Amino acid sequence: MPTTTLMPVTVTRPPGPCAEPQRRAEFEEVIKTIAGIEPTVRESSRTQFSLTVVLTDARTATLELVLARLKEAFPGWHACGHWPIRTVLAVTHGYPVELAPYRDLLTAMTRQPIDVVTGVRAQLTCRPVILDQHPLLTVITTAPAYSTTTGDYREVDEWASRVEQLIGPTLPVAPLAPGQWEQRGLVEEVLDHAPPTKVWTLDPDDLRQNPPESESQ
Repeated sequence: MPTTTLMPVTVTRPPGPCAEPQRRAEFEEVIKTIAGIEPTVRESSRTQFSLTVVLTDARTATLELVLARLKEAFPGWHACGHWPIRTVLAVTHGYPVELAPYRDLLTAMTRQPIDVVTGVRAQLTCRPVILDQHPLLTVITTAPAYSTTTGDYREVDEWASRVEQLIGPTLPVAPLAPGQWEQRGLVEEVLDHAPPTKVWTLDPDDLRQNPPESESQ
């Protein structure tokens, strides 16, 4: 059964000269043209629009589409999604969360699909950017230790609850600026984590022409 996520999104006018916003009705129409998305505009002004977008299972790709269309509708403006604080803490402080939301946040920030191999470099790249966007996170204490073996997450969950009380349930996180993320090939990513002597590359064409002999039964 498909799952849905309510993603708050904020579009903010930066300082200095930039394109004037379109009328609210035009703004809503831009969003409604995106298939499967029906936004609720919570508030708007000459400097900011706030809305809630209903996202389905493919929430990251859909969110990326929303942000891209918002940038088209508001040239020069900043559009970003509001992420659960615990997902943000996973990137900044190592809080344990499911892989999917963790990967979704890194994918939204880098604008590139993030997997297990690229996740380490993406986290190292995105962490300082989030801390720069939200300096209050820099004074948050290190997350307490937890055990994946025993499943004891009590202390780290209590820590996250205190952070949530201090900061709130969500935080807006803007994507990386152009040039902050370099897309690499799989081999380059692997070589970041393993020495060349431990990495073997295979040519698919060679395998097709010279398939390995099957083991005897």
